[in-house]
Amino acid sequence: MRRSFAECLVSEPGPADLETALRYAIAAAALATPETLTGPTPCREWDLRALLTHASDSADAVTDGLTGGQIDLIQADDGSVLVADPAHVFRDKASALLAFCADVPRSAMDCKSGDLVAIGNLPMPVALLVATGTLEMAVHGWDIFQAAGQYRPIPHRLALGLLDVAPVLLAASGRYPMFAAAVGVRSSADPSERLTAYLGRSPLTPDLRR
Repeated sequence: MRRSFAECLVSEPGPADLETALRYAIAAAALATPETLTGPTPCREWDLRALLTHASDSADAVTDGLTGGQIDLIQADDGSVLVADPAHVFRDKASALLAFCADVPRSAMDCKSGDLVAIGNLPMPVALLVATGTLEMAVHGWDIFQAAGQYRPIPHRLALGLLDVAPVLLAASGRYPMFAAAVGVRSSADPSERLTAYLGRSPLTPDLRR
């Protein structure tokens, strides 16, 4: 029986997981080089530059929601302005969000707080924003590690918690084009493999990195 969102977040504290996911993604971005920016990622439509830009936008959105209670719905950047070092930009933004999380009582961001964030004109529980940000940072951290030619699984406990939350945040149907369909995994797959497979990702093979 699928657990409710609140039940998932009570058993897996979102604020602590967000901090873990941010540290993981920051470590991944540190491996990006100018040579890898135009290379492939597990996000089939994006090279590493586009992925880092998207991850920076995600960090901005979570920061805006947690610090100001409002996330504006704006048109996505068309990519016409290229940042010289998108990995550095992402690390700065993720580090600022991590510092904010460390300074705020975790009770202010969990599912019991009752606080709401405005997404455009729609209210969202702050715990839902934290959970969504955690999933984004963790999975995109995995993507960035893959693009850098390294396999570093999402931390075990974090991946386990997100496996519970992911079906609540992202249904198996109606996810395209934001996410690809889930892919199969071996029976002995670890939590990181199962989570990334649910989100439609497969590890990059050496021939795809050429």
